[in-house]
Amino acid sequence: MFKLRLFGKINLCVAVFITAFYWLLTEVNNAAETQFSYIAEKHIKQLKELATQANTIVNSGDREKLQHWKDQLSQKENTLVAVIHVDIKDTVATQWDSTPYDGGYFGRPIQYPIHLYHSENPLMDIPLATKGYHLLIRLPQRMRPGAFWNELYFISRTFLPIIFAMLVSYVLYRYLLSPIQKLERATRRYAEGDFGTKIYPKVAHRQDEISDLANSFDDMGEKVSEAIAQQRQLIQDISHELRTPLARIQLSLDSHQRDEVITRVEAEVQVMKKLVEGALTLAWLENEKPTLNKDTVDLAPLIESIVEDARFEFPKHSIIYHLNTVDPLKNSSHLALSQSIENIIRNACKYTPSDKQIEVRLRQDNEQLVIEINDQGPGIPESQLDNIFKPFFRLEKSRDRSQGGFGLGLALCKRQIEACGGTLSAQNRMPNGLKMKISLPKCKKRKSLSQTN
Repeated sequence: MFKLRLFGKINLCVAVFITAFYWLLTEVNNAAETQFSYIAEKHIKQLKELATQANTIVNSGDREKLQHWKDQLSQKENTLVAVIHVDIKDTVATQWDSTPYDGGYFGRPIQYPIHLYHSENPLMDIPLATKGYHLLIRLPQRMRPGAFWNELYFISRTFLPIIFAMLVSYVLYRYLLSPIQKLERATRRYAEGDFGTKIYPKVAHRQDEISDLANSFDDMGEKVSEAIAQQRQLIQDISHELRTPLARIQLSLDSHQRDEVITRVEAEVQVMKKLVEGALTLAWLENEKPTLNKDTVDLAPLIESIVEDARFEFPKHSIIYHLNTVDPLKNSSHLALSQSIENIIRNACKYTPSDKQIEVRLRQDNEQLVIEINDQGPGIPESQLDNIFKPFFRLEKSRDRSQGGFGLGLALCKRQIEACGGTLSAQNRMPNGLKMKISLPKCKKRKSLSQTN
């Protein structure tokens, strides 16, 4: 789906608003200017009354009275006034239409608009009822239209843009603030412990940086919720695991045989120490997400050494390996890899019958260096394959506490390998057994080494 980013939305919004405002202001100004350009009706009526007065005097034939009336009006209005007679004749014969030409105008008709920007008032021409006679009067200043036009023009060019800009700013403010307020409310609910709060569905339609932020916020909330749930489960599991050795210690203290008590307490202390150390290491890996990249590891000799130790610990088992000797693995951790590989091989030996075989392989697979440990144990139900890497997870039957573990081993292995930049996965083999696969960053092939016990 196309995403119009926030910068583009703001630009588009501002551009549309400014363009719309420009056209609106232009139309309003033009309409207002036109409206303000016409002489007021009361002034038109007064001019027509003056024309009627002039026509009455003209018809009386009293020129002195007409002169006196004209001079008095000119003095009163402080403007030019004239009464003229025009006799226009065709120089050549003309065929007129249905509205014969009756003499024309020598000034501006009173129904016409007046230009608001001219400093001089126009000369108005009012035809008298007596044919050929016209009253000419320069429009008195009191009758000039657009008395407040300059003020209105200033306001429309100054205050209207300010008001419009404030309106656009408010719209953008609300558009940006609304999702931020939702995010703020969601944050408050998170602080109160409601980790199921979701903000992205409420702003998903935006498809911009804010919706991306909301999506990241929801992802963060899920991870925080999972981390808290894991921490709670970890505390519960540790508490559960510690109850058993503590109970045995308490029972041992009731015994009257001092040597037996000391032996029992020492054994249980070692169990609890191992549990606490494993839990602390796991918590460190979970919380700190470290990157273990300070060592250079030569994997083939490392695996060979681990296999030899396993053969010594499990002399009845047949352990074979097929190793491709590769260039040293840089930017890794010798301790983390050795502990992880050793733990997986020991698990394979624990759950594989003594008459069966364990196989370890090291090979190059395109961009990855792959270590495979194949056992012939009972395998894992498909639905539980992912769960075996969870802390304190143990199957109730074949792979349980009777084998001597707390369920921390594979969880530690997975997180140690991930800290080295690799991955750990499990897959059932046919007809039985389990394949543990470690994938690490690419190494260069050299020669291969194979040995069978």
